[in-house]
Amino acid sequence: MKYCTKCGAELYDEAVVCPTCGCPTDGYKARSSKSDGKDMIIKIFMIIGCVFSGFGFLLPLAWTIPMTVTVCRRLDNHEPIGTGLKVCTLLFCSLIAGILLLCDDNSPEG
Repeated sequence: MKYCTKCGAELYDEAVVCPTCGCPTDGYKARSSKSDGKDMIIKIFMIIGCVFSGFGFLLPLAWTIPMTVTVCRRLDNHEPIGTGLKVCTLLFCSLIAGILLLCDDNSPEG
């Protein structure tokens, strides 16, 4: 067993967030700090998806641009990306970026 560095609560060894205070543990920080270039590929394909959706109609830009900004910001800050946003990226923005996000083990789903 390990203990939370913020509140001192007892944690399971595989815990990434303290259930008492919600503070990320050392396991989460170690897992989220490594990046193998997948983040950059996701960002590039999402931007390409925005550009191509703008060629057909302006309406798709209303959801592809906010999704791209949200995903890029969360990837930069090493924040978790929810399954709903990953699936919406897959369906509406970029097939490749959505698949990479769904296969990404570094970001816990929230």
